[in-house]
Amino acid sequence: MDDDKNKDGGKIITFPTGQTVSTEEIGADYVLIQGKESHTSEIINPADVSREFRDREEFVQNQELYVRVNASRSPVDLIDQVIKEIIEELSHLKYERKKAAKDGKNTANYTISRIASLRQLADVLTKRIESARAEQLDLKSPRFREILKLWMELVYESMVKVRLEDSMIDLVFRQIEADIKDWEIKLQTNDQI
Repeated sequence: MDDDKNKDGGKIITFPTGQTVSTEEIGADYVLIQGKESHTSEIINPADVSREFRDREEFVQNQELYVRVNASRSPVDLIDQVIKEIIEELSHLKYERKKAAKDGKNTANYTISRIASLRQLADVLTKRIESARAEQLDLKSPRFREILKLWMELVYESMVKVRLEDSMIDLVFRQIEADIKDWEIKLQTNDQI
C-alpha cells in the first residue's frame, strides 16, 4: 500500500498471508484485533456494527426507566421504576443460576452477582420507604403549623371583608378549632396523609 492511502487515518491490516488492506477500504475505521493472527470469527462486517449500534440506541431509548427520566417524572416514580428494573435483572440472574446448576456448571458467579444485586435492591427499597415517609404530611411540624396559621388568617380576613359580625367569626373559629382536633385524629388513625 502506498503512503497516500494511509494518510486519512486508516490502519493497515496485514493478514497472515502477507496481504495488506486499509481499514478505510473495507469501511472500518477501527482495528478489530491486533496481533499476527486474525481469525475469521473476529472479522466483523461494518454494516452489522452500524445496525447493532442503531438497534442498541433504539432499545435504550425505549426502556421504561430512560423514558421516565426524560419525561421528568417524580423521584418517587423513578425509584419505583428502578426497583422494577433491579427485580427484572435479579430474575434473569436467578434463571441463569438455576440453568447453570441444572447443567452441572459452577454457579458461584451467579450467586455472588445475585447477592450484590439483592443488597442493592434492599438499599433502594430502604430509600423508597424513607422517601414515602418524607412525603407524608407531619401535622405537628412547625412548617405545617405555620401554613395552618396563615390559612386561618386568610379565612379571618375574608370574613372581616364580607362584614361578618364578630360573634359569627368567633363561632366559626371555635368550630374550626374543634373540627381540626377531630380531623387530626382521623388522619392519624386512617393514615390518609
